[in-house]
This record gives sequence, structure tokens and C-alpha cells, in this order.
Amino acid sequence: DVSAFIRLGTDFVSNYYEYEKPLTVTQPGVYDNNSQTDRAKVWPAANNFNILLSTLTEIKEQRNLAKVPITTPYRVALGDGSYVTIVGNPDLGLVKTAMLGIRNPKKGPDSISPDDDGESKCAEVWFNEMRLNGFNENGGSAALGRVDVKLADLGQVTFAGSMHTVGWGTLEQKLNERFKDNYFQYDASGTFKLDKFTPKSLGLQIPMYVGISNSYSTPQYDPYELDILLKQKLSLADSQHKRDSIKSAAQDFVSIKSLNFTNIRKMPAKGATPWWLSISNFNATYSYTNTTKHNPTISEDLLIHRHAQLGYAYPGKSKYILPFTKAFGTGKLSKSKWEKPVKDFNFNLVP
Repeated sequence: DVSAFIRLGTDFVSNYYEYEKPLTVTQPGVYDNNSQTDRAKVWPAANNFNILLSTLTEIKEQRNLAKVPITTPYRVALGDGSYVTIVGNPDLGLVKTAMLGIRNPKKGPDSISPDDDGESKCAEVWFNEMRLNGFNENGGSAALGRVDVKLADLGQVTFAGSMHTVGWGTLEQKLNERFKDNYFQYDASGTFKLDKFTPKSLGLQIPMYVGISNSYSTPQYDPYELDILLKQKLSLADSQHKRDSIKSAAQDFVSIKSLNFTNIRKMPAKGATPWWLSISNFNATYSYTNTTKHNPTISEDLLIHRHAQLGYAYPGKSKYILPFTKAFGTGKLSKSKWEKPVKDFNFNLVP
């Protein structure tokens, strides 16, 4: 006739899980001494709560698949006579409140006890030693690697990658500090001298850099329902297209692609007299970067950056005039610490 319940959720009204269990009444006169046996008679083991948290999330998934409105209490009977009720969209990953209470249910077809007499009750109920155990302490793995390849005098290529799985962490880290995602990242980049493909007589310099970097972080739990495993949600999808869509929305993905040409120029011919309009006085630079991101809160973030510049440098031949050099050579000025600055004074009429 009397039941006890515990309510977990972000609030007590609109979003919560509730576990309810009918209580067994202790018969009078069973407590004779302070023995453990008599204690169990006063509070029978049948009255203990033993809640498997995964049961709560499984029932929520059943309700969602059944298309039951979330505002309607969804109640499921468990095998031991207890019940689970779900209202709204509770999330064990966002639990803020816990309510403990007792209830004298109304007599009727929905009563959890068919033998309910419908009368008021007076009872003493014990709530104590709320515990959480059975943590998933499975470890993870991690790896990294790098390969550098030199292509003679053409250039160099580098490949690098790293990964870790759910549960990976250092020895001193606590359980909740370990990684809760499957992460994979790789980079490939190369620097090349494209002028090696042109005749040497042209004297070209064409350095090129190309690179690509992708990283994928797949969370252990669905980012929109933090108490549902992502693989569990994927298994409930009815098509491969839907599974791909759910996984893509849950992932944190970053992709960077870049292409650079730096200081492209034509070298002056050996022994040639520089001219202010020579093609060798000019150089060009161009860079392109494409960054794409998406995560559970941003569907797409695309940034394209282009940069181009044209440079000009003309060394020329300068003719410097030193008006005081001959004066020092004839000894007209005495030698002193000021002699060198005056002797080296010069100017150039051509910019």
C-alpha cells in the first residue's frame, strides 16, 4: 500500500526519471537483539533500491521509438514489482536534483498494488547510504606516428598521425578525467621545388608548399542526450543514411587545406648587368587556406583565406661620392678619433 520512490532530473515536474518500488511491511516483534539478522528483518532486502542506470536510458529510447508525447508520463513495470516513469526529456548527464519520497497510491486499476485497501497509512521509512558503483573502468589506447621522406633535390614530404580511444588517460588521472571520445587526426604536407621541371637555363625559382590536415572527434555519448551512448543511438537508426547523418552531427571535425607559392622569381643571368626593368627584379607570392569545421552546435564553419603579393627589388649599381677622402690622404687634417667618420662621409645622387 506504501511505495518509495526516487526522482532524478533537471527538475521535479517536467523532466525527470522516477523509480518507484512497493515496500514490504515489517511484522511486529521481529527485532529481539542487535544482530545483523534481525536488522534485515526490520528492513527487508526486498525494500532496497537497486537501480541500473542503463535501464532508465533504455526505457527512454523505447518511449521515443514508440512516438509517445514527452509530456505524457511513460510508465514501465520491471520484473521485481518496481516501476520506472519518465516525463519530459531527462538527461543523466545533466542531473541537478534528486528527490526521495514515499507515496500512498490511489486505489484503482492503475494502482501498483492490486490489494490496496484505499485507506490512509502511517509508516516509518529509512533512506540512507545512497551509493553509485559499477563504473565502466575500461581503458583505452593511443598511438602516434610520423614519416619524413626526402625526394632527392625535388623536395620533402611528411606524414603524421595520432589517435586515442575512449578511456585513454595517464596513470594519475581519475576516471572522469580520461578521454570520452574516439579521436583520429592526420597531417600530410610537402615542400617542392617545381623549378626542377623547367630548363635550368631559365633560372626560375618556384617553391611550393601543400598541406592537408583532418581531425575527427567522435564522442562516447550522444551530445544531444548525454546519457545515451552514441553507438546505441546509431544502432536504432533504420537506414545507413540516417546513421551517417547522426554520426556527422555528433562529431567535432576540422579540416585545413593549404597551398603556398612563396617568392617565385627568375634569377639574373650570371655576369649580366642589372637593369631596373629586368624581370629578375620582380617576385610573386600566393597563398590559399581552406578551413572547414562542424560540431554538435555548428553545422558548418567555412573560412577561405587568399593572399597574393608582388614585390620589386632593384639593387642596381650605386656610385658614391666621398668628398673628404683625398683631404685625409694629403695630411691636411690631423689624425683624431673624428677622422674616420669625416673621411667615410659619402652620398649618392641616384636613389
